[in-house]
Amino acid sequence: MDGEVLFALPLALKIAASGKVREHPAADSAVAWSVERGASPIALSYKGPWIRVKGESDRSGWMFYNLLASP
Repeated sequence: MDGEVLFALPLALKIAASGKVREHPAADSAVAWSVERGASPIALSYKGPWIRVKGESDRSGWMFYNLLASP
C-alpha cells in the first residue's frame, strides 16, 4: 500500500482497549473483526497513526495506534 512502512521485525503488542480492526487504514473503512482488551496481535507495519496487525488465523487488518500497547 502506498505510504505503508514495514517494521524491521514483527512486534508483539497487547490490546489496551477493546476495538475494531479495519480492512483499510481509515476510520470509515469496513470492520474486519473486533478485538478484546488483552489480546496479543503482531504489528507488521504502519501508515500514519494506523498499525497493520496480524491476529488469530493469520488474518490482518488495521488498528488505530491508541488501542495498542507494548507488552
